[in-house]
This record gives sequence, structure tokens and C-alpha cells, in this order.
Amino acid sequence: MEELDIRQYFQKILFVKEKSKQIFSEITDAAKDVIVVGDSIGDEIKIGNQLGFITVWLKKGMFATAIPKDADEVAKFELSDINELEKIISFYEK
Repeated sequence: MEELDIRQYFQKILFVKEKSKQIFSEITDAAKDVIVVGDSIGDEIKIGNQLGFITVWLKKGMFATAIPKDADEVAKFELSDINELEKIISFYEK
């Protein structure tokens, strides 16, 4: 985050081993203006969508070619480069 100079756009950044609705809810304190960025549509994207958050699928790494199994696994946005995230964040800051 520091190397990409995007740290200032985030209030909280957490890396966890296991993802769940409960963890996401605790982290966000029931806020609705949350952007979930993840590389796994079966984890971060699915949970983010189920909680009504804005979801961004970073199509990199081992999950880059995954195919959504249902609507919950379809992200609102897809990126191939994390640097594109700034445009999405800027849109929602308005």
C-alpha cells in the first residue's frame, strides 16, 4: 500500500487468514460505504456482495481465471492492475 502510494485512501487495511461475514462486519462496524478489494471471488468478493459492499476483483495471481459460480461472486468492478483502484475510489469520494 505504501509503495503504491494508495494508503491514504483507506481507513483500515487488514490481512486475515480466514474470511467470514462476521469478520467483515466487525471490521466495518456496519458501515455501508465500504470497498472490498480481493483476488478471490469465492471469499472476499462473495462476502462483500452478501453484505452489500462495493466489490473490486483484482484479477491477479492464482484466482485470476476463476469463473463466478453465482451472482454473489460477480464483483462490481474488475481490475488487472491495483493502480486502477484509484479511479474507483475517486468516483466514490464525490
